[in-house]
Amino acid sequence: MSRLLSSQIHVAATASGAQPLLTIAQLRFLARKTIIAAHCSQPIELSVAFVDRQQSRAFNRHYRKRNTPTNVLSFTLHSNRPENRHNRGRIGEIILCSPVIREEARQQNLPVGRHAKWLFVHGMLHILGYDHAKEGDFHRMQRTEIAVLGDGIL
Repeated sequence: MSRLLSSQIHVAATASGAQPLLTIAQLRFLARKTIIAAHCSQPIELSVAFVDRQQSRAFNRHYRKRNTPTNVLSFTLHSNRPENRHNRGRIGEIILCSPVIREEARQQNLPVGRHAKWLFVHGMLHILGYDHAKEGDFHRMQRTEIAVLGDGIL
C-alpha cells in the first residue's frame, strides 16, 4: 500500500482556453483507484496536460498520423523493463483536450466532469498496459473502468 501512496501526479494546464476539467485532488483520487483496480504494484509518476484543439491535433498528427484533435492521448514514457532496472515504476503522460471533451459530453448528454473522469481513467489504463484492440481486451478494460468509476461514474 505504501507504494500506491507514493504515486505522484503532476498536472499542467497548457494553452489558452484549455482550463483543466478535473482538479488535482480528483486526478490523484482517480489515479489511486485505477492503480488498485489494475492490480499495479509499482509506483506511478504521471503528468497530465489539458490542451486546446490545436495542440491536440498537432500531437495526434505527430504520434498517430491523424490530422484531427482527439479527446485523450496517453504515452508510457518508461516502464519496469529489464534494461531499465535502475529506474523504478512507470512514468506516463496523459493529454486531455478540454474543448473536445466538452463537445463530446454535450453530444452524449453527459456531465463534462463525468466524461473527463472516464477519459482520464481510460488513458491511465493504457499507460498501465491495457488495450482494447481485441474484444477480450476491450471487455477487460471496460470492467476495470467500471471498477474504478462505478456505474454512476463517481
